[in-house]
Amino acid sequence: MYIKKKVFTAKQKRKALNVAVILLVGIFIYSTSRMIFVGKQYSQSKDSYSGLNQYMTFDPGETGTPGDTGNISGMDGGMTEVEIGKYIRLQQLGANFASLREINGDVVGWIEIAGTALNYPVTQCSNNDYYLNHLFTGEYNICGCPFLDYRTSSGFDSRNNIIYGHRMNDGSMFTCIQNYSSQSFYNNNPTATLYTPTGTYVIEFFSGYVSAARGEPWKVTFSSDDAFQQWHDNLIEKSDFTSDVSFSVSDCVVTLSTCSHAFENARYVLHGVLREV
Repeated sequence: MYIKKKVFTAKQKRKALNVAVILLVGIFIYSTSRMIFVGKQYSQSKDSYSGLNQYMTFDPGETGTPGDTGNISGMDGGMTEVEIGKYIRLQQLGANFASLREINGDVVGWIEIAGTALNYPVTQCSNNDYYLNHLFTGEYNICGCPFLDYRTSSGFDSRNNIIYGHRMNDGSMFTCIQNYSSQSFYNNNPTATLYTPTGTYVIEFFSGYVSAARGEPWKVTFSSDDAFQQWHDNLIEKSDFTSDVSFSVSDCVVTLSTCSHAFENARYVLHGVLREV
């Protein structure tokens, strides 16, 4: 059977070419606009959080002199050097968080992994959506702000306290936690510091791995001590690194969660035991 080949006229070819050009120009304009928008969002986020760092600095000149507590209200002259340091640091924390609350009353902590870009305030509100795209200062921004799961206690005394943060292309927010897939990175960065209005804590990491966005990592209540212990043991088996962090069912766990490109809707999660300093 003979099929006649369709022949396009010069006018039709020009029309098709014009449509293709318009489409390509549209794609270019959209891509360029998107790049500019994202770049501005990243820059706004960086400037916003850099300005907040002043609230979490500690004046070494205010650490006090052992045995000389008469000029500091509420302090007992018989306190040890360690107790004095802890007392004054707590005073400073209280003042720092009072200043942060003037900016955002949702603040519940500040988390830092020394030597990385992870150094941010932690918020908590009535849902797990708002701070996905709002800065600590309240502006809409795709970088968001690290936040504590609304299902857990604002005092970080739940059994599993989950903090969420984005994985950003510029390395900011929680991007660095995916590096815990490397044993050497863990060896160099085995802990984080968590500051709260009531004290300073070290988070001793014991497990990190890629997970689906549902399941064990996001469990916050447990039916028994045995169930909590079994949950911990399961996390150890999944970990990309090994650690010697001790654990008991009386401990509180902090879980850091961020996006992963390992597969669709994947997350990288990092678990640690909370220890008061």
